[in-house]
Amino acid sequence: MAIDTLAPDILALLARPARRCLILVALLAGLAGCASGDGGAVQRAGDDTDAEDAGALEDVAPPDAGPEDVPEPEPDAPAEAGPPDADEPDADEPDADEPDASSDPDVVEPDAEPDASCDPVLWADTDGDGFGDPEGARGCEGVMGFVDNDADCDDRSRFVNPEAEDRPDFDFQDADCDGIDGNADALVFVAADGDDEIGEGTMVSPLRTIGAGLEVARGREGVIGVAVSRGSYAGQVALVEGISLFGGYDRASGWRRADGQVVEIVARAPDDLRDGRIVGVVASGIAERTEVALINVRVGDAGVAGASVYGIHALNAPGLALKRVNVSVGDAGGGSPGSAGDNGANGGNGSNGGNCGGGGGAGGPSPCGSVGGVGGFGGDVRTNGSAGEPPG
Repeated sequence: MAIDTLAPDILALLARPARRCLILVALLAGLAGCASGDGGAVQRAGDDTDAEDAGALEDVAPPDAGPEDVPEPEPDAPAEAGPPDADEPDADEPDADEPDASSDPDVVEPDAEPDASCDPVLWADTDGDGFGDPEGARGCEGVMGFVDNDADCDDRSRFVNPEAEDRPDFDFQDADCDGIDGNADALVFVAADGDDEIGEGTMVSPLRTIGAGLEVARGREGVIGVAVSRGSYAGQVALVEGISLFGGYDRASGWRRADGQVVEIVARAPDDLRDGRIVGVVASGIAERTEVALINVRVGDAGVAGASVYGIHALNAPGLALKRVNVSVGDAGGGSPGSAGDNGANGGNGSNGGNCGGGGGAGGPSPCGSVGGVGGFGGDVRTNGSAGEPPG
């Protein structure tokens, strides 16, 4: 059989993906000739074709078949992609550690509703703190990375959740998801527009004065401090051991806390004059941790003789901590008058003055009606006076 006669048959085989490899190998090996016959099979020279190879070629048309009998070449099948490189993960493939909402039938996107059979509905817990994200994906029971609550307020940090410790600090972060910096259940609230008579010391019903807030906090279990809203508060404040003062809050903005929201304690005479002094904040016997933070203290002039002024008067207070506190004081009162001094010593004797003689005195009366003579003139200290004149 001639090569040119075999060409249509080879083309027919090459059109079939399963046959290409065998024919190409035969050609490259130097196929010298091909045997043909009715129902014959093409074989490689010097090589016995096994039953499987022969079966693969049994549909080759005989050489004497007409053009109309040659099967039309089949279109090439699309190449099959091999497995992806294990070292190069697919960019679209989700992280194995994260829930894949697109491929897991038990996970739905935040704006979709879970299947009715999904009971209970679970929420994604990205940070692994045991609290789900209310705005995250939802899933069904048994889906890894999901929990049965949506109480987290920041699913990016495992240190922010309803069970986290939240003492007021200068990060101003709501770490326990109650809406403010600090634990609202551990604070008593005071605002300039509060009320000491009917106020309860809560965010909704604050007290009016810091002193009233400290008294309520003293008797309320678990309270660590008084949260003070921006504004000016008149009167001396006596600290309570273990109850801190936290300024910087703003009731009008939902008790948001920040720098620049000034809280000021103001003491002035005569209302706050006690024991001869005016004091803004008194801290006595403070051994347990007690903070004063983000609060200004201002004391006016004494205005009273002998009175002293103190911004903060601390005595035996090793537990007192002042943080971002500004203190200003006025003038003390003038001192009282001093007592009279002792009498001075006697002065020395003065020098003798000179005496000059005077004129004689007039004559005196006599029993017989005659007037006595004029008295004599006095002399100086060194001579006697002259004798008097006889009566006239």
